[in-house]
Amino acid sequence: MRFSLLTAALASTASFAAAQLPPFETGNFYVSDFNNDRIAVYDATGAFLRSFTGPGLDGPRGIVVLDDGGIFVSSENTDAVYVFDAAEQYVSQFTDAELMGPTGLALSPSGELHVSSFQNARVCVFALDGTFQRSYTALGLGLPNCIAFDENGSIYVASVTGAQIVKFDPNEQYVASFQPSPPLTLSSPMAIARDACGVLHVSGGGSNNILKFTPSGTFLGEITHPNLTGPQGIAFDDRGHMWSSSFFQDKLVEFDASGNPVQVVSAGGLSVPRSIAFARGAPMGTTPFGCGVNPAGSLQILGGSSRIGSDLSIGLDNPLGTQTAGATTPWLLGSLRALPGFPCGVAVPGFGLAGGGAAGELLIDLGTPFYVLALSGSPWQSAGTPVPMTLSIPYSCGLVGVRLFVQGVLLDPNPSSAVPIGLTGAAEVRIGAE
Repeated sequence: MRFSLLTAALASTASFAAAQLPPFETGNFYVSDFNNDRIAVYDATGAFLRSFTGPGLDGPRGIVVLDDGGIFVSSENTDAVYVFDAAEQYVSQFTDAELMGPTGLALSPSGELHVSSFQNARVCVFALDGTFQRSYTALGLGLPNCIAFDENGSIYVASVTGAQIVKFDPNEQYVASFQPSPPLTLSSPMAIARDACGVLHVSGGGSNNILKFTPSGTFLGEITHPNLTGPQGIAFDDRGHMWSSSFFQDKLVEFDASGNPVQVVSAGGLSVPRSIAFARGAPMGTTPFGCGVNPAGSLQILGGSSRIGSDLSIGLDNPLGTQTAGATTPWLLGSLRALPGFPCGVAVPGFGLAGGGAAGELLIDLGTPFYVLALSGSPWQSAGTPVPMTLSIPYSCGLVGVRLFVQGVLLDPNPSSAVPIGLTGAAEVRIGAE
């Protein structure tokens, strides 16, 4: 009952008009501009920013962006993979006698680079320093284009020969091949990309469509667009939006998470755009916020991840030691909205951890329908020892892009407590794809 009264009291202290929050962010994305021998860079909204290239880059195809911002680009016409640093500056290139016409690139769960070798029907595997490791193939794999991995490490390769998807297990052994049943067609499959729920999206460069499959090959649906003839690359941002490129129209098309068209991008002077890859930007992770009223260290991110299907550990503490050790109960509250004035909040007299009637800063909206989470933890023991709270994020692609705003409340039942109710710092949790 006390907790219910607490939330009602806090909610009554502020006006919950719609907060003008910053838009959800993703990182920049990169497009291989095949005929211009360069990589075009766009921001998350589709605005063209710049381009870069490297010496001798000829026919860029696949792109992989590492967590540290390093970039790999396959150069189809020179049988090489180019390496760029996070500042998009050329670093080096590498190749191997088995690499003939490199097209698609993908990073394996173990951190190896898999490169489709178009002319000799195989996939070459390299360490990230460019050292050749091995190659693999299968009967029916011919003129391979792009590659994708699923959450189990299985591998999917688009094969122009047979107009099919060839599946390998995590040990690179052939499992199966699949394609749509008539009357649907898949011609010249190009890109493969997986959305947050594991659905495979395959672009048909010759059939002017994007087909959706389960990992076992069951057909799920088709996406088309009049500005997406000869679809090439496919990539998903951390909102679940899909981007694809048009070979024949030199455009990019954005779709929302339901497959509905959002916009067509013509900027950037593209000539035969091929692969698309996103950099990791701000979309997934946690960011503390507040305006210095609540003490630093009162809410801490202890570990874990804000990806769907993951656990995020958040610690609550009274670093000033003004409450009763062993009796004070921490609560983690969550809302889908911060208060107007974000990143600042509303001062609530008497709710400050400093005691003596000091104000605390309420930072999240506890009104209906935004207030969605309340977790209690074990009793707080001492200053500097945060109580861990586990936020378990379900594996649901519908959560990708959600912004959850969390804040702690420490309740001290001691009648003589200097701080019966204390507010901690807050954090924005941005839920991302795996």
